[in-house]
Amino acid sequence: MVAWTEAELSTVSLTARGVILSLLVSNHPKPVEFVDAFPMTATGKIQKNLLREQLN
Repeated sequence: MVAWTEAELSTVSLTARGVILSLLVSNHPKPVEFVDAFPMTATGKIQKNLLREQLN
């Protein structure tokens, strides 16, 4: 068992809090948009470049 001083516990707590906050900020979900129909090619593939243009 390790004996921690109050200052060490405070430092560990702040470091853990910083790591958790950075994970929360960087791992947020991207917005979701619904469309009625996808732009399709003649062969039935989704035209992703046109879809990106419509959503931007």
